[in-house]
Amino acid sequence: MQHTFTAQDFSDVQNSNTQGVDPYDIVKHKVRHHDRKGNHRDHVETDILSQHFTQPGHFLNVGANDGRDQTLPLLQSGWHGTYCEPDPTAVARLLETTQEHWDRVTILNVAISPRGGMAPFHLASKNYLSSLQSGWAESHGPLGRKSAGTIWTNCLSMTQLLERSDQAFDYIQTDAEGSDIDIIASVDWSRFPGTQMICTEGQMSVLKHLCRSGNFMITDRTPTNAIYRHRSCLL
Repeated sequence: MQHTFTAQDFSDVQNSNTQGVDPYDIVKHKVRHHDRKGNHRDHVETDILSQHFTQPGHFLNVGANDGRDQTLPLLQSGWHGTYCEPDPTAVARLLETTQEHWDRVTILNVAISPRGGMAPFHLASKNYLSSLQSGWAESHGPLGRKSAGTIWTNCLSMTQLLERSDQAFDYIQTDAEGSDIDIIASVDWSRFPGTQMICTEGQMSVLKHLCRSGNFMITDRTPTNAIYRHRSCLL
């Protein structure tokens, strides 16, 4: 089934300035909602990616943790991947996950944030909940989700990362545990053409910025993410 977005949809979201009107309400009837498949949270995103991309490309994974997510099938099918992960324990596992494909992998032991520089990074007993946001792990429930200390980490802004990249990223995903909205909103996406899809935990909150700045439209929602596709893929 094809998405049915129109040029008017883009215009309506980009120009939605009425106070109290959520831009998402304008197009939500066209957005596909996907339920979780089985016990693996990434199956839905994996299916969306496999249906959209027919050739290998370049992806950026922000907040990669151990790399065992929807980007792993991309890597296994010939893609080049750039991973950003500040947690040193997670990076060690990420190296193991990607070791068979090191000729196509770049791993950066940094956090991506709205601004570059050094910042405290709050470790969690469950690595996937480690965050630049203090108290993030504790806010997600009790058992095994508690603080494991704080380290200082080097941060790059998303803009700095994109500026320094030798190629455009066909696919970008952010799983930055509480920082996704600020990271996405910090970028002038019109400066970085070539990206076809963005998957982010920022969900619908970044719709207006992505649509205005980069001509992206929200097309799919999963239990944890929103999928945005570039206008050129939809019209």
